[in-house]
Amino acid sequence: MKNICKGVILMLVAAFLTVGLQAKIMESSVAKVGSRYISSNDFNRASKMMIGQYAQTMPQIMEDPNAKIEIEIRLLKQMIEKAIIAEAAEKERIQATASEINKAALKVKQNFTASLYKDGKPTKNVEKEFTQWLNAQGFKNYEKFKERLAEDLSANKYVQKKILSQVEIPDDKEAKKLFDDTTSVVNGDDSSIKKLKNPQDIQARIMLAQNFKMEMEAKVRISHILFMLGKDKNKQKVYKKALGVLKKAKNGDFEKLVKTYSEHKPTIENGGDVGFIIKGQYPKEFEKLAFSLDVGDVGGPVETPVGYHVIKITEKRAAKKLKFEPLKDNLKQFLLTQKRQAKLNELIQKLEKETTITISKEFERTHRITKAESETSKAESKTPKAEK
Repeated sequence: MKNICKGVILMLVAAFLTVGLQAKIMESSVAKVGSRYISSNDFNRASKMMIGQYAQTMPQIMEDPNAKIEIEIRLLKQMIEKAIIAEAAEKERIQATASEINKAALKVKQNFTASLYKDGKPTKNVEKEFTQWLNAQGFKNYEKFKERLAEDLSANKYVQKKILSQVEIPDDKEAKKLFDDTTSVVNGDDSSIKKLKNPQDIQARIMLAQNFKMEMEAKVRISHILFMLGKDKNKQKVYKKALGVLKKAKNGDFEKLVKTYSEHKPTIENGGDVGFIIKGQYPKEFEKLAFSLDVGDVGGPVETPVGYHVIKITEKRAAKKLKFEPLKDNLKQFLLTQKRQAKLNELIQKLEKETTITISKEFERTHRITKAESETSKAESKTPKAEK
């Protein structure tokens, strides 16, 4: 009897310690997916990287005071979906082989260290640089990196088994219909898009139409020097500065002036190159100037909501009519990707119903996720619940 009592007590103590440990882990996590925790460190690191990318490539989005919250909510959703698949792969004992893991890890290492060599000789301490990069990504060492890689590869295998290998390859007829529909959208008939129900499909078709439009319409390639406006800047002084640089640019080294004066960080290192633009993408005055200049001409300053631009035209291309045959394979790949994504969404929805998902109270508080919103989300798509 004493031994039984002792055994029960030990079991209760073990259970108490387990619950306490889990609670402690949850304190340093933003979510729990099945048996997996999404740590605050991993989430914050990913958030910093994603927000940094938005700030560089689409600074206007970050001007919205709710931008950071909305980006982090989407990011957590992505991380949860990834964890759901990893959990499912583990349950079905689908694992990447040691050979696959080593091969993938070596490829990542080679890709990173390639820039550290010149004429076949290292310019820096390769191992030290790679270790520092791993640490910056949140991995203590190479073995920890391989553990995460193993999980990702196993999840990919699971998706391959459940979805990718079962989706039929689109045929020429499907690709031709997509070509015709997209051409019609560019010409103003968006009825094919209106028939779609899935927001991801709609967005993908809109982006495809934009790519078609970019290829079909007349375009100019621009480099620019940006002088930013802001509450703390005198507009007249900024304009005078831009005007002074314009005079230098007409007779000087444009790329050198970009590095000296431009405030648009993403384009400073490539000589101010913005890429090709078509009409309808930028403010009218900006486009009017750009399309009026010849290749090699410099013009400005022209004002946009972000500031004054001094621009240089580096290339011009005339409008052209797209043909189906050269695009056929790319259109097939587009359709295949959409089919696979649709199947993946179905699989994730199914797995969500089978997986216990908990979001930390702290995340819900800081991201203003209310109980009502949480309940609505659960009813619609079985999204994560708050921790108790």
